[in-house]
Amino acid sequence: MATAQDYIYMSLRNCGQLRPGYTSGPELLNDGLLQLQYMFDRWNSVRTNMYSEPDYVFPVTGPGHGTTGNGQTFGGTGYQIGPTAADFVVSQRPEKIARMNLYLTSSSPTSPARVPLEQISMQEWMDLPILQFPATNVTTTFAYDPQWPNGVIWVYPPLNGNSLEIFTWGFLTAPTTLASAMSFPPGYIDAIIWDLTCRMWPLVTLDAMPHKLPLAQCKSNRDLAIADVRRVNAPKPRMRCDFQTGRGGISASSDWGALLTGVPY
Repeated sequence: MATAQDYIYMSLRNCGQLRPGYTSGPELLNDGLLQLQYMFDRWNSVRTNMYSEPDYVFPVTGPGHGTTGNGQTFGGTGYQIGPTAADFVVSQRPEKIARMNLYLTSSSPTSPARVPLEQISMQEWMDLPILQFPATNVTTTFAYDPQWPNGVIWVYPPLNGNSLEIFTWGFLTAPTTLASAMSFPPGYIDAIIWDLTCRMWPLVTLDAMPHKLPLAQCKSNRDLAIADVRRVNAPKPRMRCDFQTGRGGISASSDWGALLTGVPY
């Protein structure tokens, strides 16, 4: 399995910095590791750089510990989510929440029903006329405030039971050392190496290879490789059509509203 240093080596080869089999000095290798970490930080802000949508299910046992930036609680309906959260602990605070379901575990713990929740923006959340009233074990709506280092999920009406199923963006884990193993789905190796090549280009000063690629070609290779990754990861939205043709087949026996709908992001 390739390591972070292997990726840096190939990037330096693309920059014309190294001859075959040679190893760069520790200073430049450390620069390459930093650039990899900065690159992954940027990639994690783009939905279509992610190849998965993790699914988390968290039981709701109380009003939550989320607050606004000014410490308000809105009646205790906010749940912290993140690496140091008091409510829902995940390795990284979600950049976005794609969708969320209410898990009716109280009525059927072994095979709970899923009730999709409507997502509204924080601006729409601010327009709700009443927030503080007795909580129940059913909710219909949520808003997500991506605070740092933990986000806050606000639910309405207030919730005090059952579970929440949360779908978020995936997260690419940056290497911490030169020896860190790096494994990705098809397409990522090329995209990472060419993006790192462009980042390392201003840092190199040695022209070891007389026929090295120009920076413009390196950027073109990077753009093409990243576009391939994003094309594979892009969600496939479906159209909604209220018109019923009445013809036989699937349109006569199926709900097209349920079949031909989708959330693009």
